Formats: sequence, C-alpha cells, structure tokens
Amino acid sequence: MLTSFSLQISVHGLSMAAFSEKTSEQVERGETAEFFILFWNPEDEPFPVRLRATEVPEGLIVIITPNDFMLNSSLVTEFSVEKGGHYVNTPYGLMKTTPVRVLVKVPKTMELKSYDVVITATVGNPSGGVSALLEKKFKFTVDVVSQGLFETTQPETTTEVTTTKPTVGNETQGITGMFVAGRLTDFILLLISIIVLAFVIWFIRFRK
Repeated sequence: MLTSFSLQISVHGLSMAAFSEKTSEQVERGETAEFFILFWNPEDEPFPVRLRATEVPEGLIVIITPNDFMLNSSLVTEFSVEKGGHYVNTPYGLMKTTPVRVLVKVPKTMELKSYDVVITATVGNPSGGVSALLEKKFKFTVDVVSQGLFETTQPETTTEVTTTKPTVGNETQGITGMFVAGRLTDFILLLISIIVLAFVIWFIRFRK
C-alpha cells in the first residue's frame, strides 16, 4: 500500500517542508525502485540541504540526486509553464518544490523480501552562524518480488513433440518403402523360378 508523508520543521529562523507521495514500491530482481522527496522553503532566506543514505541493507545500491543543494525561497504567485515543475498549496501560499530523486537498485541475487532504506536530510550550515541543524529521516520500503515465469521458463513439451514428429514420419515412410521393396523382390524371384522351370521342362522334352 502506498502512503504519503510530509514534515514541517523549524529552528532558529530556519524552516523546511518535505513531502513524498510514495514510500514503498514493488520491484523485481535486477530492477530499480524510484522515489521522490519534494522540498520547499517557506522562508525568505535560502539554506543548504544535504541528504545521505544512513541505513541501506547489504546488496542494495542507493543513488540520491541531488544530494547537496541550496534550497531557496519556494513562494511563488502562480504556476509556471516550465515542464516538470512540482507545486504545493500551503497556508503560506503556493510553493514550487525542489524534487530529490532516490533510486534503489536491486541486484539479481537479492532475497525475495521487503527492505527498508533510510535517507537522512540535514538542513543548515554550522559554519554560517546557525546554532542548530535540522535533521529528518525518510524511510522507503522496497519489496523485492519474483519475476514469475521469466525466472522459470523452460522449453515446452509440445515444442519437442512438434520437432520430433517429422522424424517419426520419415522413419515410418522408410519402413513402408522397405516393406514394398521386399515384396517386389520376392515376386521377381518367383517369376525367374517359373521361367527357369519352364525352360528345363522344355529342354527335357526337346531331347526326347
């Protein structure tokens, strides 16, 4: 079941919001699960955002794009015609979000079960005079499922029967031909025997 979550955190003048419409996905072995985290900043001042995968089950590969960026003020007055833009309506007004793409690659040897991946987002820069950092964890679930018939496909019996039928037919025709040839040979031998016998009888009578 797909769920959604959002967050709104603030400390010492910093404020960040994030939303994801999907936190779980079913994928086959060798495939890649894809998730998005949408960030927006209702404040006037920009601040840095850093993301990293803090909990990754062995075997999975996690790619975060972008994983380090400056989140500017997200407040806009109207929707833009820009392709791929993501917007949210908030109590503070219309916000244009910054999407972060999270890819989870599943190897072909992975065991069939569910895996949880945790992504940690950190907001703020201690070197910039901010006395505290904002940190939030996002958990995504990858359900690795079987590839079904594609994993166990084997040649069908009917295919083998089909390929052997012409051979059986050829063998049958060969056996039939041998039988006919045998009957013809016997007939010729009988005919020769009759001719020889007639010649012998004629020869005996002629000598008398």
